[in-house]
Amino acid sequence: MSEPTDPVELPDLPPPPPAPVRWLLLALALLSLATGIVGIFLPGLPTTVFILIAAWPAARSSPRLHAWLWRHKLFGPCCATGPTAGA
Repeated sequence: MSEPTDPVELPDLPPPPPAPVRWLLLALALLSLATGIVGIFLPGLPTTVFILIAAWPAARSSPRLHAWLWRHKLFGPCCATGPTAGA
C-alpha cells in the first residue's frame, strides 16, 4: 500500500501503555467488535455503537494502528475533524 503524497500531521500521542494494559485494551476491542458483529444478525442489539467502542481501545493499544487510522483515506477525515467538531 502506497503512502499518501501529503503527510497528515498526527496529534501528539502519549507513550504506549504497559504490556498488560495493551492486552486488556486489545481484549476490550475484540469483545466489542465481536458484539457489534453479532448485532448485525440480532435485532435490537446495536452494531454501530459497539464498533465505535472497539475503535477507541484498539487505537490506544497500538500506536501503529492509531497512525494508520489518522492517515486512512476514508477514516482519516473523521478522526481529524471529530475531536474539534465535538463528535
